[in-house]
Amino acid sequence: MSPVEQLAHLIFWIASGILMMAWLDAIWCRLQLIQKRLRRQLLPWALAGGVICAAIVSAYMTIHYAHGEWRVYDVVAQGSGVLLYRHFFQQPIRLVGRVMDFMLLQPVWKILHIAVTFIRLIVRVHVKLVAGIYQLTYTVARKIFPTTLQRKLKIRYTRAKPRSRRKPDEST
Repeated sequence: MSPVEQLAHLIFWIASGILMMAWLDAIWCRLQLIQKRLRRQLLPWALAGGVICAAIVSAYMTIHYAHGEWRVYDVVAQGSGVLLYRHFFQQPIRLVGRVMDFMLLQPVWKILHIAVTFIRLIVRVHVKLVAGIYQLTYTVARKIFPTTLQRKLKIRYTRAKPRSRRKPDEST
């Protein structure tokens, strides 16, 4: 491998470390918005899932881009990418993340919220309309046919009623 290819490979692994930390930092920032009690339960699982996904992506990159050749300086380069992210790129990437959240995620969330609210309003109006029509027809029918809508429940027992058993007089 020529020195230029090695330098490109090194820069590639540094960039993968920066992207891995950006991914984990995005998970961390999203979890900070969740309630504290739920965050305590989700935090270990979410970060473990993020680390596992980063490891899988790193293994894929090693197999696909480096043709399965793993070198010691790959890990060092990825670690230096993590440190570079922490010291230099964390604030700008978080700023870009907030801008993306403000420009992309919040409008989509608002549109979905408005759509769900509109559908809920339509369903509520239809239910109230059907209930009002039912109540109106029931009231009119009760005024027109008062004896027809009365509930007449006649329960007829087919069994004979049990006789009350008297205790025999002991005096006889």
